[in-house]
Amino acid sequence: MKTLKSVILIAVIGISSYSAMAQKKIANVPAVVSSAFTSQYPQAGLKGWSMDRGQYIATFKYNNRDWTAHYSADGNWLRSERNIKHMANLPAEVRMAVRSSKYASYHIDEMARLQMPDHSYQYRLSVDNNNGNPTAYQGVGGLDNENLFYSEHGRLIRTASGNE
Repeated sequence: MKTLKSVILIAVIGISSYSAMAQKKIANVPAVVSSAFTSQYPQAGLKGWSMDRGQYIATFKYNNRDWTAHYSADGNWLRSERNIKHMANLPAEVRMAVRSSKYASYHIDEMARLQMPDHSYQYRLSVDNNNGNPTAYQGVGGLDNENLFYSEHGRLIRTASGNE
């Protein structure tokens, strides 16, 4: 019984921590940011705005896909991204680079295609090594959670801790 209470307590703490780290939804977006979004995506169906680490993030539907666009406070577009559901939708060069890297055995939690201001694309893979824990779930149980950023040609550009 004590074990069950401990598990429930840990789950509640984990959910609370995750909620605190989530992006903060906002209603008042500076006109310059809103205008930048509208001019960049005039046909998009805006779902809402949030803010994370000083960036304004628009969540929207565009060409029947869910997207996010990130803007600075002065309206500069930083990037747009959409999730990728299947490894097969990554460029072959990125798939090969991952498979031949030290991250080949890691679990891929999430993949996204990032469109950058210089018109290039990057691919972000959120990975977790699960530290050999067979009961670990997506994003839980591994101390080695990382975001891998690849160029469209399969070059690893940078890595970042899982919360970036």
